[in-house]
Formats: sequence, structure tokens, C-alpha cells
Amino acid sequence: MFFKKEKKRKSKPSITVKESALQKIPVGELAPGMYVAELDIPWEDSPFLFQGFKLQNWEDVDAVISCCKEVTIDIQQTEKINLPRNAIDQSNRVSHGKLQKTDTRSEINNASKHYDHASKLVVNMMDDIRLGKAIDTKGAKQVVSDAVDSIIKTPDAMMMLTAIKNRDEYTAEHSLNVAVLTIAFGRALGLERERLEELGVCGLLHDMGKVLTPDEVLLKEGKLTTDEFSIMKKHPVNGRNIIADSGGNFPGAMDVAHSHHERIDGHGYPRGLYEHQMTLWSKIVSITDAFDAITSNRCYQDGRTNMEAFRIMNKSRGKQFDSNLVMRFIGAVGIYPPGSIVKLNSGESGVVVEANPKSNLLPKVLIIRNALDMVEEPRLVDLAEKVLVPGSNREFYKITAALKKSETDIDLQQLKDNGFLLADL
Repeated sequence: MFFKKEKKRKSKPSITVKESALQKIPVGELAPGMYVAELDIPWEDSPFLFQGFKLQNWEDVDAVISCCKEVTIDIQQTEKINLPRNAIDQSNRVSHGKLQKTDTRSEINNASKHYDHASKLVVNMMDDIRLGKAIDTKGAKQVVSDAVDSIIKTPDAMMMLTAIKNRDEYTAEHSLNVAVLTIAFGRALGLERERLEELGVCGLLHDMGKVLTPDEVLLKEGKLTTDEFSIMKKHPVNGRNIIADSGGNFPGAMDVAHSHHERIDGHGYPRGLYEHQMTLWSKIVSITDAFDAITSNRCYQDGRTNMEAFRIMNKSRGKQFDSNLVMRFIGAVGIYPPGSIVKLNSGESGVVVEANPKSNLLPKVLIIRNALDMVEEPRLVDLAEKVLVPGSNREFYKITAALKKSETDIDLQQLKDNGFLLADL
């Protein structure tokens, strides 16, 4: 075994349990299951979001090896994971076979058509609910099935579309985005297609109860009063009842609509459930729901970057969200997922159009604006290919910052409408 139990030394009683559990090792001795407590470089210079993390697989190990020579591990938080070096990481595949990537250009085009069709169906579905009609169950399931198809073929395409945020169509757009994010997360967890479709329906219908929430409460720009928040808190019960009255849906959708605002510490609503009383589906959708809400433009706030959302959600691990699921979600989405607007070290800015499964920091970026922030002909740069910055002999392109929508004139909706996202792909 790699770890050796240290003998107790009576001459040094001042050593705490925590200190004795820390051990510095070369990165070549790392393995899945080890808990990395310290790096040999500043955390802000590393590609890792949080200070202190467990290595889930060999890809995580390789990420540490790529930037460090030695690290400090915490033996107490380390667990043994029997994962051979050549094993396929189960979190990166679905159980029915290896994922095949298709042509990015055609898949973005197809995904865009599916997304637009789905958006219209969700809007019509909400209009029907306002009129007292039942949910179009068949239509909802078809929307989810199409989304599963697209995510399995090329997850980047549908993920990119969830980044297009329209403040005026938040509720309908949010429902569809949560469905897409939930399916993508379920895929990363290794769920079979049937389970992905069930989970996608849960995500799509989770907020239908908000259709019955008065606009003066739902669209209020300031902080809600106690009475207004009481009205808002009725939407989980309303959603459960709407789904129950419609019939023909996966039963889990009723539970998720009822429980997606519960917290594992018992301080959620409407029932104050604890972790053991919540289903896996509810725990998953509570995470995807929160992420899309934080990154969306709302009537009372501008959407935040993915990094900001991850930090907010990380602080709520073990209180609002399941700790392990939050970390798995962050790993599934990635630091710079498709649709992220980023600034490069060249001063140019653009949109991430394709993630790099081997390195979250080296995606493909469609450059839209030059160093003077002027529009230029869209140009695709694959950061993994170590492309030199023009005029530099040694500096390769890299991302220096993710930008909020409010910090840039790059308009994802306009790019989509004009087909710029398809340029040079």
C-alpha cells in the first residue's frame, strides 16, 4: 500500500490529527480516490475551481500532473478507488455504448431547429395551463426525446443554446434549459436513455406551477415582501397539481415539481424535507434549476458567469445541495462550456463553441471581436492546438476571463440568428 501508518511520537504531542493526516507526494504517485489538500503552485494559477478536492478518475489525476510536480494529500479524506489506468470513466459515457461525435456544423443547425421548436411548444404548453387545459404530454415527451438525441450526438450544440438568455421569456426558456442541463448531467452520471428521458421530462415540467403565479410577484424587480414570497412558494404545489391533473406523465415529474425547492438541510419549501426524504431526481433538478437561474438575466439581476454560479453553489454544498452531485455537475458542465463568452490573452474575445473533454481550459473558441473590441470576421481557434498569438513567438492563445453578458456587446442570440456560430466549424 502507498500510505503507511505513522507511529505515534510522544515527544511531539502538539501535532494535531489534521496535520498528521497531511502528506506531500510527487504527482506520479497520485491515484483516483486521493484527496488533494495543497498544490505546489498558487491555487489561482491552477485550472481547479476549489481549494481541496478528491480525484474522481484518472483524468483528474492527469490534470494535476499537467501543472504540478508534487502535492499534499489528506489521508483522512482519501478513499480507495479500484480504477485501472485504462478503464473507461463511467461518468463520461452512457451505459448503452460509446458516444459518437458528429459534424459540429450540422449538429448545431439541427439542435437549433429542435430548440426553437421546443421553445414554441413550451410557450404553448404554458398558455394551455393558463386556460385550464391539460399539459400536452405527448408533445412534452417528444421535446425531451429530441433533446436526448441531440445531446447524445453532440452535447456541445444543445449546451450552447442554453447560454442564450432572453429576459422577457425567462419562465418558458428556463424550463427548457433546465431540461437540457438535466439530460446532459444525467448523461454524465452514466444513466441509460430511458432514465435520461424520464429525467428530462422532470426538468421540463418542474416549474409549470409558476404559470399560476401572479405577474406582479413573478416579475417584480425588487425584493419580495413576506406576503409575496408566500405566494411565490405556492408554485411547487401548483406544479404538482397541474401535472397530476394532466395524467400520462412519468410520476417522478410530480415529485420533482413539488420538491425542487427543498434543501437537504431541511430548510427548503414547501414541506421542509431532509436529504433522506428527497429523491435523486429532485436533488438533480434542484441543482440544474439553481444553475440556470443564477446564470440567467432576470427582472431583478443580470446573469452571472458559470464560475460565479459554481462558487455560489459550492458554498451551499451539504446545506442546500447534495455535495457529491454538485461536484459531479460542475465537472459535467465544465469551466468554459459551449456558449461561454470569453476574453483571450490576445485581447480578443469570442464564444466557446466546443468543449475539450481532455482539458476544460482548452476549448474551441470562435473569435468575434479583436483586441480593440471591434467586430471582425469570425475565426475559429482550437486552444488545444497551441496556436500562437499573432505577433508573439512564444505565447499561445489561452482564456484569461469569462465575461458576463452585461460586460460585452457579443450577442449570442444575434449570432445564432445570423448563422455566425456556424462559420468555419
